[in-house]
Order: sequence, then C-alpha cells, then structure tokens
Amino acid sequence: ANVDLPAEEVSEGVCLFISNTADAAEILTIRNDAGGTIVTPTQNEACMVWCDGVRWYGMVGAQS
Repeated sequence: ANVDLPAEEVSEGVCLFISNTADAAEILTIRNDAGGTIVTPTQNEACMVWCDGVRWYGMVGAQS
C-alpha cells in the first residue's frame, strides 16, 4: 500500500510516526507528493518521517 505525504512547502517541521501493523507480509511505501519513495516499513516495522520544508526524510526501525 502507498502512503502519500503532503507537499514539502506546507510541511516544514512536520514529524510523523507510522507503524505497519499488517497481519501478513505487506510493505507500506511512504512517498513524497511527487511519488518518490521515502521509506518502506514491512510487517511489524515502524518509521519516522520528517520534513524541513524542502524535502522529506525518513528512517525505519523494527520492533523488538
């Protein structure tokens, strides 16, 4: 499944935590408003994405 983030120019300072709680091996594709992939958390992983007003950034972490 795709999750499209809002435009960078209106998202300065935004920080989001996204958790993939799928019940099967499904990947979330977190994308910027132009369709570029930022992060891809798989089942039982979570990610943080943040924006500086120009670009989205992200990191993925697994549950332990």
